[in-house]
Amino acid sequence: MTMLNLSLFCLISFFTFFSFSCPATDTLTSLDTFGDNQTLVLSGGLFELGFFSENFSGYHYLGIWFTADRSKVVWVDRENPILDSSGLLQIRTGNLVITDRR
Repeated sequence: MTMLNLSLFCLISFFTFFSFSCPATDTLTSLDTFGDNQTLVLSGGLFELGFFSENFSGYHYLGIWFTADRSKVVWVDRENPILDSSGLLQIRTGNLVITDRR
């Protein structure tokens, strides 16, 4: 299993666990695209999923953080940075896919 596949597996497992623990207020379906400036907040508001950028690198990343404090990131896919704000998260044929202009 590659690092990207392992990371995406962990991400899906994380959200699956919490979505069964408490119903999600927002969901991503195969009909949706999810991009920069959009976030998914789990029911209860504790965790948030979205793209963010670090000021010093300029790269954008998909990550999960505590809603109350965006600086407390609990998961990030650092192996596959996105060069700009063109990142999209989609579900294609049951797989979580991250794409960008490249």
